[in-house]
Amino acid sequence: MNSLLFFQNEIVRQFLPGEVCELRLSGARAAYVRQWHSLSEGKEFPALLHQYGRGRASVATLSEQEICFTGRFEPLEIERLKVLAIVGVSRPQTVKKVIHSAVTFGVEELVLVGTERGEKSYLQSHSLAPDQILEETVRALEQATDPHPPAISLLKHFGELRSRLTLFCEHGGRSACKYVLDPGKDGESGGGQGRIAP
Repeated sequence: MNSLLFFQNEIVRQFLPGEVCELRLSGARAAYVRQWHSLSEGKEFPALLHQYGRGRASVATLSEQEICFTGRFEPLEIERLKVLAIVGVSRPQTVKKVIHSAVTFGVEELVLVGTERGEKSYLQSHSLAPDQILEETVRALEQATDPHPPAISLLKHFGELRSRLTLFCEHGGRSACKYVLDPGKDGESGGGQGRIAP
């Protein structure tokens, strides 16, 4: 990985931008770090603070129960692409690739949606569990060295997209969407249609 991402609740105490802070990982988070990062006491590396910024951190202590770090972070604003990516739920490995791509490309929002012709069992996949989506998102953020994730949601039916599209088009004062999806007359299921908006 190109960096290690920390969540704000892993900070031991509050800090000001640029100040040294202490961070502590245990349980599943410590296991994740051991699996995906090569760490040793004293090692320094690029680090991210979730929804805050970038910096550097180093390993203070490393034990079976927990890993303690010191870090220094500066706030970082990254404007995400004004893109709402809508993708039909597919096989688990494909879903992971879609999440990774959405994060690294910097889209504003990703919606995974069940479709009439899609395999229904995919909606029950463990890869769509919130903790699995979060883990895949974290890996992609660490690869892209980006502390700000896109919004990711799961809809079981295509018809649920209509209100979401309306809100997205109005978000941030944008006057129109460039592409509008039409699921069919009166929201009936069937082949979707698309049109370019003015």
